[in-house]
Amino acid sequence: MTILQDMPVIEIVCGLLGLITLCLLLYDWVIFARFAFREHEEVFEGDLPPVSVVLTVRDEVHYLVRTLPQLLSQKGISYEVVVVNDHSEDDIEQLMSDFLPKYPHLKFVNLSSSVTMIQGKKFPLSIGIKEASHDIILLTEANCYPASPYWVQNMAKHFTQQIQIVLGYATYEKKDSVTNLWVRFDRAHETIQFFGYALAGMPIAGNGKNLAYSKSLFYKRKGFATHNHIPFGDDDIFVNKAATKKNCTVAFHKDAQIAICHTYPFKTWYHEKKNYMFSRAHYRGAHRFLLHAYAWFSIFFYIILGISLYVAKAHLLALIIIGSIFFVKTLSRYLVYGFAAAKLNEKKTIPYLLIFDFIFAILYPFIWLSSKRVLRSVRKRPFF
Repeated sequence: MTILQDMPVIEIVCGLLGLITLCLLLYDWVIFARFAFREHEEVFEGDLPPVSVVLTVRDEVHYLVRTLPQLLSQKGISYEVVVVNDHSEDDIEQLMSDFLPKYPHLKFVNLSSSVTMIQGKKFPLSIGIKEASHDIILLTEANCYPASPYWVQNMAKHFTQQIQIVLGYATYEKKDSVTNLWVRFDRAHETIQFFGYALAGMPIAGNGKNLAYSKSLFYKRKGFATHNHIPFGDDDIFVNKAATKKNCTVAFHKDAQIAICHTYPFKTWYHEKKNYMFSRAHYRGAHRFLLHAYAWFSIFFYIILGISLYVAKAHLLALIIIGSIFFVKTLSRYLVYGFAAAKLNEKKTIPYLLIFDFIFAILYPFIWLSSKRVLRSVRKRPFF
């Protein structure tokens, strides 16, 4: 009698678990697998157009001392590097006075005396794009350096008359620490999603540490004018508004990657994730739905898994079904993430996928709630 009473509950939780797993499998194989199992990049074989590498800096001379020489020693293409000083109070002017005579393709824009009420990087970045000599704009940051002397060349190869946005990959230097492994996993996991969406014809976002687009497209879309009031989103919101099925592609060759020379502590990672989540609120409606649905499906999978194991603890057949569902979902995730992570040179994160996936499912609701507080605080700020 007890078994008959329990079975409907077991059937419900097993059905829910199976339905959520099916949704996650659809994400894996309809979207993310497009990048994971992509055999090669589509690149332009003709003469490469010149490129303007643009970065804004604020009190980051300690990074530039290391990264700027590598940005200035790229090969195989005509390019310039535009450095915009965003009101720094360090010795950047002295550093640039040392570099300018040695590198004719270096341009320095000093905003130390300018005044603006626009928060974040959008104003200095707009000035840097305006001062750039070439149509292709390749963005990075002061704490980033190319993984190869052919980074600019490999990013530029993707531009055609039709392709005007190229999404690149930026990760952290590899170090022996749990935090470093975590942030690299998160960066790879996020990139796999964005690359998958872009290849599926739904480009959602890009990362300003390694992102390229045409200057003409930037002005056609009126730059950051539609979201100047938002202190974040100079990269992802712009891509979300400007990218289309036909004008966007991805660059994942190892020579097209960027390394970040500083691993942030967990607290800083959490803060940046919260701000990124805030930016999501300004994406297109369908994109917001897809991103949030994937995250909440991942959370509910573990919740329903725990409930189903508790309810079915005395029923062998139900436990076998639950175990099979978990195995299929885990195998799928390891296959898709594993092949994609290998393309991004992040193989060492693969063994930790299951535990990191679980940890992020726990953290997501807290990050989401924190982003709501960011939204309220931004609304209270005056913008002009």
